[in-house]
Amino acid sequence: MLFVFINGEYQADQSNPEVLRDCFRAEPNTFDLNIPKGFNNQPIIRIQHITDKENTIQFRQAITVEENSEAAIVITHRGEDKIAYENHIETQLYLKQNAKLKYYKWQCEGNASMHADQLAAKQDSDSYLSTYHVMTGAAESNDYLEYVLSGEAAHCESFGFYRAGQKQQIKIQSRMHHQKSQTHSRQLYKGISDDQAAAAFFGKIIVEKNIKAIIAHQKNNNLLLSSKARADTKPELEIYSDDVQCTHGATVGQLDEKALFYLQSRGIAEQDAKRLLTDAFVNEILDMMPNVE
Repeated sequence: MLFVFINGEYQADQSNPEVLRDCFRAEPNTFDLNIPKGFNNQPIIRIQHITDKENTIQFRQAITVEENSEAAIVITHRGEDKIAYENHIETQLYLKQNAKLKYYKWQCEGNASMHADQLAAKQDSDSYLSTYHVMTGAAESNDYLEYVLSGEAAHCESFGFYRAGQKQQIKIQSRMHHQKSQTHSRQLYKGISDDQAAAAFFGKIIVEKNIKAIIAHQKNNNLLLSSKARADTKPELEIYSDDVQCTHGATVGQLDEKALFYLQSRGIAEQDAKRLLTDAFVNEILDMMPNVE
């Protein structure tokens, strides 16, 4: 199943909605998709956003997963290099009771572009949401992620990887809001900064009053490959209940010199050794991603 948008416009001739033909509405800069009840074990739903000219696009996409349904969605954002365009995306996810959604986003915009995405996810009881964000493109990239676990026993996992080089700027802001008892969340984000790039991760876990059996974990790890690269990280907990298991942590460091020396002593060239260590750092996240083609 495939939905293609070029410069914010739906391309019916390049798309193939298949069984969801009657479950979506596409207008200029707007896309609404409703995953019907009983939708299970179907192929991955792919949504492609392509930009090939100077433009400022305000795009809204809303995805609702009905009760007892299960889906996987891959969204890609691509654009031409050396074209100064801006994409401002508003993404809404709503999971009803016992719904399950795997949501993958791959941002590989053109190198002169600006990308901003505000994701708001709401979950009813017994629902499961996992989101995966990979950010490697755009001169400036900003993602604001807000997850609201508004139903009992809702479960949310959020994973991400970002890589910034040259003078790129990448920022991720995340809020995981536990509003009901027995809700669980896990967040793991990893980032690499090289050259004169700057990356930032700001995450907050909020647990409301008078709720019980909350489990919430948040972790952010950063790798610096240049003395001029920068990584800022600020994980936070805002807890108003006693019955919780909550952790948060962050690291910023360079490649392990001992591991690098060990690989070189086994006959591996320095650049190859650095690549192996870098791959090992990111593969925990990238191995979770499906093929985006």
